[in-house]
Amino acid sequence: MRIATAEAGCTRQTRQSGSSFKKRVGLVLLALVAAYWVSFPFVALLDIPYKALIISSLVVLGEALFLIAVALLGKEYWGRIKSGTRTLLARVGVGRRR
Repeated sequence: MRIATAEAGCTRQTRQSGSSFKKRVGLVLLALVAAYWVSFPFVALLDIPYKALIISSLVVLGEALFLIAVALLGKEYWGRIKSGTRTLLARVGVGRRR
């Protein structure tokens, strides 16, 4: 009985650490995406060749990173992101009107 209990505790701890690792990676990616979108307008000001191609590919990459971050973080964080966005848009005056 003690061995089974110890193994079950180890498995539970491994699952929690795996989940914790996924959340850490997801939060790092989400922070990277936030920094990416803040710095994105400055890229348009640079004098670089093929600017339209580079900016378009950066937009697609940013969206892909955001989707990966949300997938790693899960449904709870997606709900937080949606409610935060709705609150921000309501303060600005954009969104549903009832």
